[in-house]
Order: sequence, then structure tokens, then C-alpha cells
Amino acid sequence: MKNVLTLLFCALISMGFSQQLDEWDGTYSGKLEIVSVKGKKTEVPMQLKIEKVNDSLYNWTLIYGDSAQDVRPYQLKHKDENRFMMDENNGILLDVSLFENELISLFEVQGSILWVNYTLLKKGIEMRITSSVNRQESGGTAGKEDQEEIPVVGSYTTVVSQFAFLKKE
Repeated sequence: MKNVLTLLFCALISMGFSQQLDEWDGTYSGKLEIVSVKGKKTEVPMQLKIEKVNDSLYNWTLIYGDSAQDVRPYQLKHKDENRFMMDENNGILLDVSLFENELISLFEVQGSILWVNYTLLKKGIEMRITSSVNRQESGGTAGKEDQEEIPVVGSYTTVVSQFAFLKKE
């Protein structure tokens, strides 16, 4: 009986995962708007293809440009509960978390901190990415007499904001 309950529990967990991302399956297209902190604005055609491989793996392909010259074939892998791993198929693995209808990732590359957010909406996916640099610290009065303890806070300058609404085809 205990083994039957364990198998049932595992089946329910895997069904829950597959149902979580089944809604995301499809092809989405739109324009990626890239804005620098200096006000420079660029638009690039963009496509996102999400294809279910099995209950714990999805192909996640980003295509930038009209002629599809910049194709990025990734894979989104289920780790546990609402945690996933984006495998860029080049040795880079990024943690991704699912919060209801949002997939969120935060990572650092070449001194830049990138925050990536995909939100599933009724008619498509909204994608936002910010890139920040130059960590500056303030605060940190711990140990000084007659002062309240203030933690050290790291602050970053956001230099690029990217946004796309990708309509489901």
C-alpha cells in the first residue's frame, strides 16, 4: 500500500509539472525593443518557440532578426517543484523559477547582472530583460558606537532595458 501511495504521489507531481508548462507550448512572434539608459532605442524582430519534448523537458528556441540568422536553441529542464534549468547547450546552465504564470531568472555574465522575466498572458508572452553593471556599496555602519546597525547594500546601475510582447501564432 505504501508503494502504491508513493507511485501515486510521484505521478501527481509529474502531471502537475507537465500541466504547468503545457500552456506555454507554441510559437510566439513580435518585436524586441531595446532601450539604453542614454535613450538609444533599437527594435529587432523576435520569435520564441516552446516545444514539449516530454513531461520534464521543453525545447526553448529564441530567434532574432528577419532572416533567422541568430537562432538560440535552448532546453528548459525541470529540476524540482517550480524550479527549472535553462540549458544553453554550450556549458551554460541558468536557474529559472516559476511563479504562477512567470518564469524568472537572474544571472551574471561579464560583469553585468541580467534579470529575465517571461510572463504568460492570454494572447502571448511578455518578455522583459534588464542589464545592470557597476556594483556600488553604501550603508554598513555595523560596530560603530551610538549608531543603529545598518547593513551594507549593493546597488547596480541599470544600463539596458529590453521588452517584447510576443503574440501566439
